[in-house]
Amino acid sequence: MSQTWFQKGDVLDVPHADLTFFDTGDALVNSEQVVLIGAANLPGVAELDAKASGDLIPCSIVGVHKLPVTGKGVADANTAIAFGQVVFYDTVTEVINIDTGETRYGIALGAVASGTIVEIPVLLLKP
Repeated sequence: MSQTWFQKGDVLDVPHADLTFFDTGDALVNSEQVVLIGAANLPGVAELDAKASGDLIPCSIVGVHKLPVTGKGVADANTAIAFGQVVFYDTVTEVINIDTGETRYGIALGAVASGTIVEIPVLLLKP
């Protein structure tokens, strides 16, 4: 193996300060939470709870994850989501939907009815 090899890359250890996530009140990311990583807004899912703001958080950046997806689109309009549609992460409302003005996040591997929130499999995309 190359001496420059560092890690496989399916899971990255990310400084807590470099994560964008929905704050549930304690200003710390929780396991299984949707995250955007760094300035590139790399889609990911946190694998562990942060215990302090200085923690390194392992974040999965590949694969399919069951995540809550909201049947909404541009301007928060109720819109159904079909299998195979690109979904986006809205950093203001902190939801995954199909608002193309937001950050590309993944591919919906399930359907979501207009105006509903459903946990479906989502294939994470790389930017």
